[in-house]
Amino acid sequence: MDEFTEKMVVHFIEDLSPLSGGVATVVSMFCRELPTSNVRHTIICNKASNVDVLDDVDVNVFIAKERSFGWGYSKEMVDFISKISLRPNTIFHVHGVWKAIHFFAVKIASKNNVPCVLTTHAMLNPWFWNGQGIMKRAKKYIYWMIFARYFRKVDLVHAITSEEQDILKILFPNVNIVRLPNTISMRASENSSETFLSPQRYFLFIGRINPQKGLDVLVRAYNSSGLKESFRLLIVGPTDDEEYWQSVCKYINDNDLNDRITYLGSKFGAEKDTIISEAWVCTVPSRVEVIGMVNLETASLRCPSITSFETGLHDWEDGGGLLVMAGSDTSCSEALKRAADWSLEERLSRGDKSYDLVDQRYNIKKIKKRWNTVYENLSSVVR
Repeated sequence: MDEFTEKMVVHFIEDLSPLSGGVATVVSMFCRELPTSNVRHTIICNKASNVDVLDDVDVNVFIAKERSFGWGYSKEMVDFISKISLRPNTIFHVHGVWKAIHFFAVKIASKNNVPCVLTTHAMLNPWFWNGQGIMKRAKKYIYWMIFARYFRKVDLVHAITSEEQDILKILFPNVNIVRLPNTISMRASENSSETFLSPQRYFLFIGRINPQKGLDVLVRAYNSSGLKESFRLLIVGPTDDEEYWQSVCKYINDNDLNDRITYLGSKFGAEKDTIISEAWVCTVPSRVEVIGMVNLETASLRCPSITSFETGLHDWEDGGGLLVMAGSDTSCSEALKRAADWSLEERLSRGDKSYDLVDQRYNIKKIKKRWNTVYENLSSVVR
């Protein structure tokens, strides 16, 4: 097929590295699962370390200039986006709003009539405007006041949950919005595997360590649960906010929890899978989320999880998981107690139910057709 007759979807993401979190996981998965015989996917980003993409997926990395003040600007990046926008049968899929790579992608798409879909990945949720301090709030309000008009020129906005869709309707009043959930590539696994039949008595937090993920809530809930003698708490993930992490460590030290709470750092591959599959329950009481990928990942390894209503996973308890109120130590502590009371048989059953729920409702194999329809419809947009 001629390189200009096949369609190309270009994904724009600040950081493709697995350590950066769920957005990178989603983009990498899209590039593995969504290509067809006449649609290929490529990536433009500012960072890419230890990425997990197929060999035929181009990853174009443009390191930000030192004086870009954290915005990630690069003239070479802007020039490259301009050049690729002139290629026929090209679609832009922009993942985020706050960085230069996002802004110039939507701006150039509008200027050069490139069909464009925007996924904000909860970045415009009110918590991210108001829950990260006065300075960040002021910067974001100024940024949006100046640049919102460019983002509102995209052809389609993608919402992940119904709550996010309601927020985006207000911010993008005249733009079509499509709602599709986060998805995961389900791994083939036999529930008779010895790994899945032998959960250990520890609670697991896995994710980036920052206020959004609610680790502080979990640690306080664990301390007040009365379960310290029977269950340990393991923490896995990169430190995203050092000041926040130090405050959590201070609480651990002040309450003599060092012997019961262990920080393992970041884990990958088989080692990470084993830690998840052997956990009694994974607990990530996020303050805000749009179907957190960690919940889908743990379910794919037959480990039930405790997460918050604010993740948008309203069906989570149908599949064996538990839901708590975000920011509530008491709610989280009660959920830990419920999980601790499970028999081994119930723990295994909940793990299987979690797997089945995600396989039925969040499996990329079952949702990819809807995404390919989105891209197909965008390719026929007449500006």
